[in-house]
Amino acid sequence: MTDLELDLLIPAGTVTYPKAGTAIDLVWGNNEAKNRIIKCQVADEADHTSDHLPIETILATQTEPPRFLPSYNFAKTNWQELNNELKVDLSELPIASENITTHAQIDNYAERLIGAIKKAIQKTTPRKRPSPHSKRWWNVQLTKRRQEANKLRNIFKR
Repeated sequence: MTDLELDLLIPAGTVTYPKAGTAIDLVWGNNEAKNRIIKCQVADEADHTSDHLPIETILATQTEPPRFLPSYNFAKTNWQELNNELKVDLSELPIASENITTHAQIDNYAERLIGAIKKAIQKTTPRKRPSPHSKRWWNVQLTKRRQEANKLRNIFKR
């Protein structure tokens, strides 16, 4: 506890084992947890007839919603421009078989290669702009089938 700089979060003297009147269940936390504690106490209403009393611990946390970039729309990629960008970017890389003798050099070369490909994709491929109502599983074939079904339904109704 001392090495990890942990402090007792449950109030000292809290009885968690009523048969013996002792506190054998302890809650420890670092300084950050101690500063964020809202509640750390025995939860009497959550007792499930165990010989130990449950401890309720609530910490204040602040999380940000995940940020994500929409995926690339490769259906709208300008492939000729992508090839031209790759020719330019890859020409700056040394030939793979020259002077690469260590694992670190291989890793460095691979990172540079991936970086060149990513850079070319960023320049030539737009990102998707998904609607909150869109379905990921929907595709062009389903659109055609739906149109066919609508046409046949209309013919049937007539």
